[in-house]
Amino acid sequence: MSWVKKVEVELKLKGCSPHTVQAFLMQTRKFFEFVNKEPEQIELDDVKAYLAFLISDKGLAPRSVALARSAILFCLNKVYGKGFETVSAPKAPKSLPLVLSKDEVKLLLDSCKHKKSRLILELLYSSGMRVSEVLNLRHEDLEYEKGLGWVRGGKGGKDRIFPLSKGFKEKIGGGHGLVFSNVGKPMSARNVQQIIKRAAVSAGIQKKITPHKLRHSFATHLLEDGVDIRVIQEVLGHASLQTTQIYTHVSSKAISGIENPLDKL
Repeated sequence: MSWVKKVEVELKLKGCSPHTVQAFLMQTRKFFEFVNKEPEQIELDDVKAYLAFLISDKGLAPRSVALARSAILFCLNKVYGKGFETVSAPKAPKSLPLVLSKDEVKLLLDSCKHKKSRLILELLYSSGMRVSEVLNLRHEDLEYEKGLGWVRGGKGGKDRIFPLSKGFKEKIGGGHGLVFSNVGKPMSARNVQQIIKRAAVSAGIQKKITPHKLRHSFATHLLEDGVDIRVIQEVLGHASLQTTQIYTHVSSKAISGIENPLDKL
């Protein structure tokens, strides 16, 4: 069995998503091309040399270097039993996610020229789902009477529920199979990114908007409306509350409501 197949099998056994599998394989393949050695001959210094190359010569961002490191060490340790300890790499900056205001979300939705495009963006924002989860959503996953929907096999292979906005039953209608498709086949994430890009240009919004920015906005707006952070954690499918707590730093509503001490002088 080739190293590619071995890594793929181990990642699937771990329950990784197809996106993660492809990302790890791509990073590992680039590493093997760089060192030009058989896996059995690779040493820890080879890993360090490659990561140094990515940082100094390629100028990759810390998050990209961290991904490469994780993929390489997974392959060498899990598949080939190298037992390499973790390798130092620059820490990723703790930047806050960009979010849209509620007015900007409404403007974005109103700028969609097609019913289907608007519905996809409405679902991204109103559910907090990842774009892959929206595109894999099936009619059978929607419980209109309860106002709930199900994400089946989300990140980490976990199922979870999300709130279903009122009126979606009439907008989506009944049926079987995928809610969104192109001639019976799933739409691509790139299709959705183009829809958002066109709507943002039409709306005159200068922020760089992606499907994930709508997920960030959903979480932030729920927090601003007083929804318990643990509920938000469950809806988003975060394994750790710490991941969700970043939205406490993004929400500007509480800060803008503070009476500035200068105004009291």
